[in-house]
Amino acid sequence: MTQQSVEILIGKLLTDEELREAFGQNPQGVLVWLLRQGLQLSRLEMEALTSIKPSDLSGLADMIDRRLQKASLRGRRGRHMTRTTQDTETLPTTPLGTTGMRITRVGFGAWAIGGGGWTFAWGNQDDAESIAAIRHAVERGINWIDTAAVYGLGHSEEIVARALHGFPTDDRPFVFTKAGLVWDERDHAAPPRRVGDPLSIRREVEASLRRLDVERIDLYQMHWPAED
Repeated sequence: MTQQSVEILIGKLLTDEELREAFGQNPQGVLVWLLRQGLQLSRLEMEALTSIKPSDLSGLADMIDRRLQKASLRGRRGRHMTRTTQDTETLPTTPLGTTGMRITRVGFGAWAIGGGGWTFAWGNQDDAESIAAIRHAVERGINWIDTAAVYGLGHSEEIVARALHGFPTDDRPFVFTKAGLVWDERDHAAPPRRVGDPLSIRREVEASLRRLDVERIDLYQMHWPAED
């Protein structure tokens, strides 16, 4: 059993509420189903999952349960967590320029949750803990998240999408992201280029929309002044 195997299974459970509920009733049964037929995976991902042995399932179920608890997706006794925004006082907001949006005075910055492996990283992060932190912030009244395509070379935006999956439309925070820093897919250690070409920006915004799993971006910003 590899760490990649665990992360693949956790990622599926984080984004599928019905599977989480089934997992609460029959953890090993759900894991067996996922391993046999429940995932659309690449060849490498399938190889990682097939490394899991039947004897691993009990310990794996306990490990995933702990990770889901961290992400506020399951209660301590297997009960599905519910949102608590309605139980908290609304935080003070202020207008965001002339956009018509009113945002809380503090937002959630998503730079660090992009994880390691790129030039300006803050180090490796636990995705389940990042998701838990985002959900906790939103449930306590924070109404905007600031991320960027370059944070984790797309990974931060993906984590934001996973954290907000399943939130009712009216309860979702504003999501702000940025463009203009283009990285080299062949050399993640290279500093990103500052690009403002319209075609490049279009490619970036389309990629961000896919990673964030949204149809619109509430505020789209140039990350740095372009050099081209």
